[in-house]
Amino acid sequence: MPPLDEKYDEFVKYVGSIPEAPRRRADGRMLAETAIRALADLKGCVATAAQSKDAPLLRLLPPPG
Repeated sequence: MPPLDEKYDEFVKYVGSIPEAPRRRADGRMLAETAIRALADLKGCVATAAQSKDAPLLRLLPPPG
């Protein structure tokens, strides 16, 4: 399976070929790379937890302020 960043580039190219589609912002690539890294980290956490027969615990923190 191709890495997510390659799929992102394919998607951007596809959307760019549609004239009525909204244009992406200049920081779109940076946001995509941040999301890809977060998903890779989560995948690693889940794999580590599975090896030790644990379950990852996700906690939603309240917003600051």
